[in-house]
Amino acid sequence: MWNAFGLPAAVRELDGVLRRHCEEVGRDEREIERSINLWMVIRDSEADARREWAAWMELNQTPPETTLEPSRTVFGSPETIAARLLEYRDAGFRTAIVEMPAPYDRETFERLALEVRPMVAGKSV
Repeated sequence: MWNAFGLPAAVRELDGVLRRHCEEVGRDEREIERSINLWMVIRDSEADARREWAAWMELNQTPPETTLEPSRTVFGSPETIAARLLEYRDAGFRTAIVEMPAPYDRETFERLALEVRPMVAGKSV
């Protein structure tokens, strides 16, 4: 398994590097599962999601500005999240590993399962 983080275009480029290395050593690159590591908050708007993230960071005594790396964060509505996950899937990443600080966000988990998943599961790449 290769677990990466970055925006879809960047990880697509890195995947090309992985494929070339596999070819050089004679390894079947299809044997390597690609996963993407994300920090995610699902709310009705990106602004609401960012406010929730900032509150968690404050609770965890972590300066929010140190965690707002666009290559790892996906904040917003279920539609926004689904669109980003489809970009990753199109880049070859079939698994998303969602990191979440304590206290764990039940709303994001539920909306990911109940709203986002159906939007992503029914689409082909």
